[in-house]
Amino acid sequence: MVIPIYDSDPLDRNPWAVVTWTLIAINIVVFLFELNASETTDLAIIRDYALIPAAISGKVTLGGSLPPILSVFTYTFLHAGWSHIIGNMLFLWVLGDNIEDAMGSVRFLFFYILCGAAGGLAHLFVYPDSVVPLIGASGAVAGVSRPI
Repeated sequence: MVIPIYDSDPLDRNPWAVVTWTLIAINIVVFLFELNASETTDLAIIRDYALIPAAISGKVTLGGSLPPILSVFTYTFLHAGWSHIIGNMLFLWVLGDNIEDAMGSVRFLFFYILCGAAGGLAHLFVYPDSVVPLIGASGAVAGVSRPI
């Protein structure tokens, strides 16, 4: 696997990748909150915000505070450990700003969210009865990392 550490492609339209940096900041803040949460709170976060296919398909009832279908959008902001978040945010940092520059900030934000949801839905369709929580921005980052 190739790990990007920089790119030499200059930003043409907008030198400030506001959405990319905001997404990175949100992911880091949520991760730090997860790290400092009690075990009870951490389990509640996973129950409420991780994508659990069996909960969405109705095979399992978790009793969370949000409808399970919303986890298609929220699971992308949770990460399992330092290497998980560093890897995802590194790819987003290096590749996201160029895609944001090409698409525009608003379109990029919606595209990022759409890519994350598509990754979650793909997982749901392949493993509809799974009770294993899906977390991480990998689907969203992989979607926006494709060249335009």
